[in-house]
Amino acid sequence: MHQDRRDEPRLGTDRFLKGPMPTGYHGPAEHWMELEAPLVAIDHVLEEFALRYAMEIAKNYHNWPSRALKWGKPLRRQISFYLRDEGERTFGFGLMAVEDRGRKRYWKFKTVRDDIAANELDEVVAHLLEMGRETVAAWSRDELTYAGDITPP
Repeated sequence: MHQDRRDEPRLGTDRFLKGPMPTGYHGPAEHWMELEAPLVAIDHVLEEFALRYAMEIAKNYHNWPSRALKWGKPLRRQISFYLRDEGERTFGFGLMAVEDRGRKRYWKFKTVRDDIAANELDEVVAHLLEMGRETVAAWSRDELTYAGDITPP
């Protein structure tokens, strides 16, 4: 029997964003380009880093400005930059590891920063990538906590 963990975040919500996972951007294309511009500006750094460590890059999860570098199986590891606050134009940086065991999902996450100003992103990206990779790579499957059951499609 599992502990009652209703107060803990679930994979259907995004703790990094402090609320429900975004359902996507629905505004004008020009505004989208403004929101994503700080991430586009660091794409070359992310691409070089991903190539060096055999990672894949996912962009704009759920149609929201973000970049995630992913690697590993069966323990899937991820380091992410994402738009945290559209109005303030602040970005967050988070770490995550996920493993499915049968029909149960386990994970560990950590918000490293949730206050990166858009104009600061290019200054901190290299340091955060190295620190994030080392941190997530050190996590073991024994550190993951139960996140919920997996429902077949």
